[in-house]
Amino acid sequence: MPASAITEDACLDALRATPGDAQRWAVFADLLQGRGDVRGQLIALSLSGRARTERQLRDKHRAHLGSPAFWNLLDTGALAPEWGFGHLRCAVLKFSPQPDADGAEPDANRFDPADLEAVLASPLACALEVLKLFLPPDAQAASRALDVLRDRRPSVHRLELTADLTSDALQVEGLLEALPRVTFAKLYGITSLVGLSSSRLESLVAWVSDWDGAPSCQLGRLDAPLLRALELRVRSETQPALTRWLREDVNAPSLRRLDVEAFVTSQLIDAIADAPFAATLERLRVLTIDEASAQALLTRRESFPRLRRVDTRFFRTSQAVEARVRAAFQG
Repeated sequence: MPASAITEDACLDALRATPGDAQRWAVFADLLQGRGDVRGQLIALSLSGRARTERQLRDKHRAHLGSPAFWNLLDTGALAPEWGFGHLRCAVLKFSPQPDADGAEPDANRFDPADLEAVLASPLACALEVLKLFLPPDAQAASRALDVLRDRRPSVHRLELTADLTSDALQVEGLLEALPRVTFAKLYGITSLVGLSSSRLESLVAWVSDWDGAPSCQLGRLDAPLLRALELRVRSETQPALTRWLREDVNAPSLRRLDVEAFVTSQLIDAIADAPFAATLERLRVLTIDEASAQALLTRRESFPRLRRVDTRFFRTSQAVEARVRAAFQG
């Protein structure tokens, strides 16, 4: 296709699919420079390694490249950027309440979704690859941030959400479906892992209700046919729900690695052995393993035809059983 026939939408689709492809960024730069868009020059400067000139040019053309709210987030440090090819490659945004004008204590519930809107609306975020959000310490306010993500549908490949909630569940249902390019997701401090579905997700880290005083976690269906790595951290009293969830509600036929930050029981080992992904599992990491769960792992050995490594700490296990586990899975 002649360069003149390449549209901006086609360029963006290509960049969003492979945001690290320098050649595609060069094509986009030519297109933008052809119509006088300063972003084309920013890309060219980045490709030639002229970071200082790139930064100066970006500051000179602020009005064209983002709203005042966007630049205020950058100037105050609320938005920590990582630049690539003249554009935002990674955005780290922390929602921290500001003190009132009269000096009063800040309102912990204060959150303006326009902050996130401002970041995602900037032309510099057109091919944003990584988004990390430190959510406000209030479930309602945090949920409003997730609503912005669902509405804006950024083309990020990696999403990290960190919440610090001590009450009320943070609902993430439907979030990954709204972000179809996400292949890696980290969800810290959530209380609900319900209704997650993604056709592209390859790695999921979920720390669910792992702190004292948090509400009981909710676990629902997880559908991720390409998921290869799953890391979970839950409180010990959540194990009955976790056991049922792994056995019945995790549709991950490609899973290779499972990390469970929990004191493992024999029931949990049996649940993993009964899960549909047991046949593809290659590595299992658990916090500790006792005599009963070690025996269960050995008894169910045939359920894990590809399992080659178990990383754990042994707790009150006999030397004979510990040696058999090491020989079977750590040799």
